[in-house]
Amino acid sequence: MSSNAPPPTNSQAHQLETIGFLATGIAHDFSNLLTSIVGQTSLALASLPQDNVARSHIEKAMQAAEFAAELTRQLLTYASSQDAPDELIDLNQLVNDNVSLLNTTLLNG
Repeated sequence: MSSNAPPPTNSQAHQLETIGFLATGIAHDFSNLLTSIVGQTSLALASLPQDNVARSHIEKAMQAAEFAAELTRQLLTYASSQDAPDELIDLNQLVNDNVSLLNTTLLNG
């Protein structure tokens, strides 16, 4: 936003507050769905033999769900205006963990 822009009106502030409230509710619901997905994929992995061909696909689904859950946590932190805990992130590890997921998504998308 430019420094010359007028401050938001009460109506605009109310709209932003409403959007934030809706986004928080959606993020909570999405988080609940992701918890179920992670739980079900974890159970599926536990019941599959190590050499099963479906294992790598289920592992990728679990990685995607865990990545989405982290994004949802970040959204909830931002929407609730809480300070996020300081945390060092190993960017190399983050990229390495998601390369195969991104390759699959980008190549098939």
